[in-house]
Amino acid sequence: AVRRGHRLGLHGSRHRGSWRRPTVDPDGLAQAADLLREYAGRPPATHRAPNFRLRERDVPVLERLGLRVDSSILPGLRFVRARGTLLLKSYEGAPRTPYRLSPENVARPGDSRVLEVPVTENPRFPSAPLGLGYLNTFGLDATRRAAAEVREPYVTFLLHTWEATDLGKAHPSLPEYVRKECSSDLEPLA
Repeated sequence: AVRRGHRLGLHGSRHRGSWRRPTVDPDGLAQAADLLREYAGRPPATHRAPNFRLRERDVPVLERLGLRVDSSILPGLRFVRARGTLLLKSYEGAPRTPYRLSPENVARPGDSRVLEVPVTENPRFPSAPLGLGYLNTFGLDATRRAAAEVREPYVTFLLHTWEATDLGKAHPSLPEYVRKECSSDLEPLA
């Protein structure tokens, strides 16, 4: 992919196990960047934080690693609490088109060297991304209709590698909604 001109991106070295802790691990991110640089012969250029959990303190880390583009902000994401514990940070009101991150408030434009390309919110499921899980669950026609409802001039379509595998066959005990979101049939994307 790199030889064909594609850029490499980071998603961290692992997802943290708790929603209560920040998921961008500076040391793990630096380690993952080094591994990609060693493997591909060039440094990564892009980043997306696990679980859309980018924090203000993460902006200098991304800059220090030379990451030029981030796609962690899901503008419609709202605060979610369970038993009084904050699970997700709200990015309500964040720009829906690219902007420079601010180390003071990642949901507002700033003067960072990192360009934020927000994830497109699914107009049919507010606070959720438009992506492969939706396509696998609801089909191509529904996904096209949802994309047509997006008001921005572009769509950032979210794809997880696990959504492009048949996890339900390997792990039949997974919840049905997860099994529906996962399919190795990528023909609709062709």
